[in-house]
Amino acid sequence: MASCDFCSDGTNMPYECGYCGGSFCSNHRLPENHDCSFRNAESDDEKWRDESMSTAQHRTKVVQAGGVLREVDGEEQETQYETADAQTYGRTPSKDEIIDDRSPDVAVDGSIKREDEQDAEDEVEESAGGLTLWTVAKAIGVIAFLAVFVWLAVI
Repeated sequence: MASCDFCSDGTNMPYECGYCGGSFCSNHRLPENHDCSFRNAESDDEKWRDESMSTAQHRTKVVQAGGVLREVDGEEQETQYETADAQTYGRTPSKDEIIDDRSPDVAVDGSIKREDEQDAEDEVEESAGGLTLWTVAKAIGVIAFLAVFVWLAVI
């Protein structure tokens, strides 16, 4: 069983301070409750600064130029930013490659009709459609002819 570094109280689950690394009880786990050495440190003190984590490795000398700040000549970056060339890949699909969102034609027996069967069926429908139209035209002519005879018989 560990003990608190501040009050020496025994605890089963000690808390470790992220700043000083000490083990403390739940009452003294916060830095302000156990007089943490980090809390009292001066931020300007050399021993508290870690220069290995510094990200400011490149410093730019800036001079005033007529009210506008600019970089001193010769201090530009060595490599310029370059964009990749835009290229288009692919092609437009042909009419045969375009997927049709219609469902396929189905034969009477439930099978899917092939394209050659569809062409033969279209030819039969065209010839039958023409015959049917001619038959209707003849029937209308006969009815009109008979209507004229009936009208003449009534007068």
